[in-house]
Amino acid sequence: MLRPDPVAASDNVLVFGGNNEGTAPPRIYNTTAGTWSAGPNVPSVGGVPYTLGDAPGAQLPSGNVLFAASPSNWPASNSFPNPTNYFEVGPTSGGNVITPITQNPDGVFSNSFRWNFLVLPNGQVLAVAGEFSSNVWIYTPVAGAPNASWLPVIDTSPTDVTRANTYTLTGTQFNGLSHGAAYGDDVQANTNYPIVKIVNDSTSHTFYERTFGFNTMSVARNTTSSTNFTVSGQTETGPSHLFVIANGIPSTSVPVVVH
Repeated sequence: MLRPDPVAASDNVLVFGGNNEGTAPPRIYNTTAGTWSAGPNVPSVGGVPYTLGDAPGAQLPSGNVLFAASPSNWPASNSFPNPTNYFEVGPTSGGNVITPITQNPDGVFSNSFRWNFLVLPNGQVLAVAGEFSSNVWIYTPVAGAPNASWLPVIDTSPTDVTRANTYTLTGTQFNGLSHGAAYGDDVQANTNYPIVKIVNDSTSHTFYERTFGFNTMSVARNTTSSTNFTVSGQTETGPSHLFVIANGIPSTSVPVVVH
């Protein structure tokens, strides 16, 4: 179950079943109206129907959802056939139109059930094929900036910090508006928690600080948020800018001086 438009007025939820154009095709649930409608079918590849019988999905900063799919003859043959292909669906792909993207080399030899996604702080997606391959892949979305209303918002923050010390930030939407990535019943790769990034003004070097003590894990809109963070001993000193990131989407920065 994936949510391609997390802050649209319609609040549509796109649900993928285990089949395609069969007993469980994709459906769209409108949470405002409480109604169901037909969703877009996963495209066939080379004339072969594809489905998400067991597969990962990740919501990108643009609002699109990246997902993997494979041939749909499971579970009838009790097998997981190759290959895996990759798709995006959501606002920047033309509403709820499913668009194929570039094939991953490891996908040729593996089924979608082997794959897992993780949304990275910079908005890329880390993809691995489990025990099938030792390769680690990074997917960079082609385009699509996040809607301004999706950003975490910092309300209060320290103007001066000292390395190895701990501080508190408050604001809204520090957890984002989705869980980031999901894989059904086998794996959860949620990133609905705040990440603090400090970028040094002189060097442009980036430092990620440890966060903890979140007041909430809610992904509701405009949720009041707070987090503690500890400034790493490796963080460069001097004038800098601090960001809060949720699911690859950064807040507007605030100035901070690191000592």
